[in-house]
Amino acid sequence: KISCIGKNSTGQLGNGTLDDSPDKVVGVNVLSSVKGLSVGARSSCAITQRGTVSCWGGNDGGVLGTGKPGTLQSLTPITVAEVTSAAQIDNGLRFGCAVEKTGELKCWGDNTHGQLGDGTKRPSREAKVVSVGDVVSVATGPEFACAAKKDGRVACWGKNDGGQLGNKGKGSTKAIPVPGIDDAVEVTAGAKHACARKRSGGVVCWGNNEFGQLGGGMGDKSGVVKV
Repeated sequence: KISCIGKNSTGQLGNGTLDDSPDKVVGVNVLSSVKGLSVGARSSCAITQRGTVSCWGGNDGGVLGTGKPGTLQSLTPITVAEVTSAAQIDNGLRFGCAVEKTGELKCWGDNTHGQLGDGTKRPSREAKVVSVGDVVSVATGPEFACAAKKDGRVACWGKNDGGQLGNKGKGSTKAIPVPGIDDAVEVTAGAKHACARKRSGGVVCWGNNEFGQLGGGMGDKSGVVKV
């Protein structure tokens, strides 16, 4: 069972109300036997034992993935359309992504900066396949995403205002490779940077480094991968 705590202005606590709960955990209605969880800015999502994904809270950009128009928010979990066997999920600012057990990656919600990775900037109310290959891990920043693939390589897409796609170019609506990585097993993302854990045990990071978040000294914003 999932329990949540904090602000609840869009129903992101999932307990059927809009009441904040700053000092007491509340149970999420309906859901049980959950095996994965991710929280976004104004919504939350969980993987059920069946492999489906349920989300609740605000539906900005279609982040709840209902497949239906007109849903502004949901105070209790509703099922994301077109996801059937999720192994991992992650939520960005107004979009989400799920890795299916087959290795297929699907994303849904806002697509203003190409963060759904489908080659367009059109939002989607249901999960759409990202053409990136077999994926083992996905991570979403506010308006970009990265995936570690079974072959050890990493690809990113979406907004690139801090070099978070691993290059000095513009943003991309399609997955593009991060250079210099060939043995990644997991990825994670911050606001404008990302990191990958390598099979060998090391970590590489890239993107904005204003506060030293790449771990190699401060001030380098080149977007070049750091070890």
